Amino acid sequence: MATDSAKSITLPLLQFNDVYRVVPQKIAPGSSDTFDVTQFAWLANHLRDRWPKGEDGRPEGLFLFSGDVFSPSVESSVTRGSHMVPVLNELGIDVSVTGNHDFDFGLFLDKLGRLVTIGDILEILPFEDPLVVVEADGETLWGALEGGLSKWPAQEGRFPVISGMKVTWDSRKEPGQRVTGVWMIKELGDDNEDAVYLEPVKREKDGPKYKLVTREYMADGHDGFLPLKECPRLIDEECGSLMSTIVRKYFLGSQFVKRMVRLKEDSSALHPKARAAISYEKSHSKAKLLWMNALQKIRKQRSDSHYRNQLNVCAVQHMSLVDAFDGSKARQGVPSTYVENTDDLLVVSPEIDGRFKDEGRA
Repeated sequence: MATDSAKSITLPLLQFNDVYRVVPQKIAPGSSDTFDVTQFAWLANHLRDRWPKGEDGRPEGLFLFSGDVFSPSVESSVTRGSHMVPVLNELGIDVSVTGNHDFDFGLFLDKLGRLVTIGDILEILPFEDPLVVVEADGETLWGALEGGLSKWPAQEGRFPVISGMKVTWDSRKEPGQRVTGVWMIKELGDDNEDAVYLEPVKREKDGPKYKLVTREYMADGHDGFLPLKECPRLIDEECGSLMSTIVRKYFLGSQFVKRMVRLKEDSSALHPKARAAISYEKSHSKAKLLWMNALQKIRKQRSDSHYRNQLNVCAVQHMSLVDAFDGSKARQGVPSTYVENTDDLLVVSPEIDGRFKDEGRA
């Protein structure tokens, strides 16, 4: 407001920030009421219509956006925020500034590959509860999946992220009745990543038992996964590892093996498990360049042996060749010497593989 002896001028301001979702979302934690982008647009227009009109008939005021539109949300992880651009354009914002999350995807766009740092992994996987292994029958597995899907279309943490199995569900059905099929993905032999088949999981109690790896938080029954709470634990929280630790070990082991394969270095002095991993990758490197059918894509083009091998390598070999942080040198106060080389980095290529299919939107 500006004032002088003659008159005062009032400038209405309407400001908002931190919007990155267009689908319905909860108004508050624990609330069943939802709010989506169309309702927000109506509310914004309703408030601006109450402003005084100028000579051109338009409301006199400023519509301000103060940042964080590209991230973080489930949608942003797929679209990198591009789904919000037309929304902001349609809202007719007068002034916009960037927020810190608007740079989440923009700092390294000019690089095709780069090192994944410990900080990157901890930012993506900040969970402090360890992974545990539980034993579940078909009834428990179906019930856990139903619990994870019960709040759809609300986008919250309970929505399942799965691996090693295929699930079909129908978003049109009532909660508790949405899962239509569950199959375990089986390999014909440890080293055969091409020959896989689907083994149906029947919804029956005290039937075949399945080993399930999950976070302790979910195994304790939180976020709708109550059926898992009664499962016996084969590996408990005392013996489990953090998810971030396992991912880091896999990256290091994979980078070590790729370097040995690329440079064709003598591996005779390496641990037998390391030699086995290198031999495996050499024999499969050409085959992985070929197109695979839809069922094989579910395996992410890597067999169980691949993942076991890379983790084993990290456990039995010194990772100083590929680890930017050399722990032994750091403890001795000696600076680490590391040259970044993207030739040995894994290629991450997201794809739709059909492991989790909504028949209601097929």
